Amino acid sequence: MQIRMSRDALTRAVSQVWHIADRRSTMRILSCVLVRSAKTGSVIKLASSNIRNTVQYDLSAEADGEFGFAVPAKTLSDVVRILPDAEVTFTRADDDKVLISSGTYSARVPCLPQDEFPALPESEKVEKKTRPCTACGRPTIPSPRS
Repeated sequence: MQIRMSRDALTRAVSQVWHIADRRSTMRILSCVLVRSAKTGSVIKLASSNIRNTVQYDLSAEADGEFGFAVPAKTLSDVVRILPDAEVTFTRADDDKVLISSGTYSARVPCLPQDEFPALPESEKVEKKTRPCTACGRPTIPSPRS
């Protein structure tokens, strides 16, 4: 089973979710990022959790079917950072490895089954609202208190 996506989209997604993973947890799965393909095959979900907080990111990609796995967050972040600028492919090799390849680079990374990952909360689509910054004029996201 394979998932294919652009390197830039993957870099953006990983940068949004990897930091929430709990690297000091006694539960290995909490130090991972969940990669899950949807039934449609055109969207995958990246998620990480530390039990109190969960971050989810939907990413446009091509998938061969519905499947998922959890990859150590730090390892995924390090691998994504050094990938060449080409299409990235995740191939589920066996139960405990996933092959990440892009151009001439490939790496076999340990993974855990998606069943071990904490249940993701159902959330509604949140619309980001922006307003211009008073100092520079660029759009900013308002704080919850404003």
